[in-house]
Amino acid sequence: MNSEIGIKIPGYRIEKLVAKSGMASVYLATQSSLGRPVALKVLTDPETPQFFERFFNEGRYVAKLSHNNLVAIYDIGQGEGFYYIAMEYLPGGNLKTKINQGIRPKSALKLISQVATCLSYVHSQGLVHRDIKPSNILFRSDGSPVLTDFGIAKLMQTDNDLTVTGTVMGSPHYLSSELAQGERKLDGRSDIYSLGVILYEMLTGKKPYSGESYAATLMAHIQQPVPTLPEKFHQYQPLLEKMMAKEPGQRFQTGGEVMKAIQDLRVQTRKERKQEEKKRHHIQQTPLLTRERVLQIALTLGVLVLATWLFMPSGDQTVSDQPPAIQQPPVEATAPATQPGIQADTKPADEAASHPPSPDNGQRTTETTR
Repeated sequence: MNSEIGIKIPGYRIEKLVAKSGMASVYLATQSSLGRPVALKVLTDPETPQFFERFFNEGRYVAKLSHNNLVAIYDIGQGEGFYYIAMEYLPGGNLKTKINQGIRPKSALKLISQVATCLSYVHSQGLVHRDIKPSNILFRSDGSPVLTDFGIAKLMQTDNDLTVTGTVMGSPHYLSSELAQGERKLDGRSDIYSLGVILYEMLTGKKPYSGESYAATLMAHIQQPVPTLPEKFHQYQPLLEKMMAKEPGQRFQTGGEVMKAIQDLRVQTRKERKQEEKKRHHIQQTPLLTRERVLQIALTLGVLVLATWLFMPSGDQTVSDQPPAIQQPPVEATAPATQPGIQADTKPADEAASHPPSPDNGQRTTETTR
């Protein structure tokens, strides 16, 4: 026993304090018989018998269940002035810390799907957790999430919820609208609402509703609409709205339906991503094809210009539209007549040749000469 801790539990060596809440403290301890690390949840000086019964209910409920995303219970017992539960030690921290560090949307969806799987199993066993919140989701060393803290869990088929009349159990920022109104008859849809709140917080880094007081926060869950995600997360809005619907009948009815919706969302996201990549690839390729086409056209034009220049006549040669003129031979002058009575023929030789003298003219000339 560590002297600074001040408690001793037979069969366990307490190493250090891990966490402390108003109801219990959690210690890291070693189970002597098996030499394995365990988490010891210790309730000291319970104020009322109700706290004691609720504390042991956690051990009894969870010990009957077995799921990969559910904390394993090893032992429950009582010491001198305290009660304890020995359970699986989870060294990977809690979701609250991871949200503060930032979570990628893909990782957020995977976690929601895993916790929804666990809740589907828990609900099928007739149990409602009623306190789904980041600090109750822890991680193993391999990074797998584990649902813990069933301290205020309730069996669906019973009305005895160990709650003082008029009080609301659970963390105000993650309560379903029906739980915020103090409804006693709850089912698994209340846990699905709380899981939707966690989805919003993982994506945005903030809680969907934050009132100035406990009561104001409860009223926000009842009256305010489902918050709108930032535009970059618009594809998750339908999922969020159906997880956080104010009326239980409008929500996913089971954790299995949540898982199916996430699977469909992943398929749709992959299709949209492929379409975007295809469109981006087309845009990137189009300029290259245009440049190649321009080069081809330029090369063709260059060849045509060069061919035209090679076969073009030289600059001093002119081409006339008129046919070449036919030059006429020079016309010799006709000698004047020297004999009396004979007149010289002054018509051009070509005209005379083309118009031979008539027979009458010829006879008349002969007679005159005689």
